[in-house]
Amino acid sequence: MEKLVKNISRLIAQHNCVIMPGVGAFLAHRVPAHYNAAENIFMPPHRSLAFNPQVTIDDALLLSEYMADGLLSYEEANECLTNDIDSLRSRLSSSGVVCFGELGTFTMDIEGKIAFTPNENSIDDPYNYGFEPLFITPLSNLKKKDIVIKRSSIGRYVSIAAAIIIAVFVL
Repeated sequence: MEKLVKNISRLIAQHNCVIMPGVGAFLAHRVPAHYNAAENIFMPPHRSLAFNPQVTIDDALLLSEYMADGLLSYEEANECLTNDIDSLRSRLSSSGVVCFGELGTFTMDIEGKIAFTPNENSIDDPYNYGFEPLFITPLSNLKKKDIVIKRSSIGRYVSIAAAIIIAVFVL
C-alpha cells in the first residue's frame, strides 16, 4: 500500500484529479490568496484536497504511474494496483481507519461507505513558491509608542552627492 500512497501523492501534485479505481477520486482545488480578518492572517494561494467516492471509473492515470514507477507491463501494474487497493479495503474493513500517508485518513462506516479526511497542507503546490501564512497585528491594536518610523539614510546620501555635483560644476 505504500506504493499506492506514493504514486497518488506524486500524481496529485501534478494533476487536479487522481482516480483510485473502485474507491473514489482525489480532487485538488486551487484556493486563491485571501485575508482572514477574524484571525489576522494572510493566507497564500494553495490547493485543498477533497475526495469523491462516487467517481470510481478508472482513467488509467494511476495505472500508468505504476507502470512507469516500477517499469512494469500493463498486466503486472494492473495486478499490483489491484492488490494495493484490495489491501486498503481489507485494512479499512478490519480496523475502520487507515492513515493514507501525508494526504490524510480513510474511514469506513458500518454500512461500508468510505470517507476521506485530508490533512492540512497535504499537497505540495509548486505554484505557491513556498509561501507560508503571514500573521499580522493591525495598526489599530498597536500603541502609539510601538509605531516607529525609520527614515532611510539614502536621502542623506543623495543630497551629499547632489552637493558634490553642484560644487564640481561651480568650480
